[in-house]
Amino acid sequence: MEYQLKIYPFLRRSELIVYSNSIGIISNVRAFITQLNSFFSSNKNVTDKTTFDLEKLHDTYKDNFNSLIALYGYDKSRFYLLIDENTTPKSFMDYFKEQWI
Repeated sequence: MEYQLKIYPFLRRSELIVYSNSIGIISNVRAFITQLNSFFSSNKNVTDKTTFDLEKLHDTYKDNFNSLIALYGYDKSRFYLLIDENTTPKSFMDYFKEQWI
């Protein structure tokens, strides 16, 4: 049993707790409590990215896209890019319009 520790001797004596552990109820409660703890603790570590960081990241994306085109080539008459304009950053969409892609 997993309650073999000296800290929990009373749990081993309780038949209801031992039975609920054997059928998996306690593990579900533990998982739920763990998820709650991780949810509340994850909100403390959230950092906001500045616009400068986002622009730098978008420039990296553009450079990666250009390196892929240089490496593999891109025939505009044969291939189409399917891009969701709602989720794609505006600077990236403007770049595509400038390059006629």
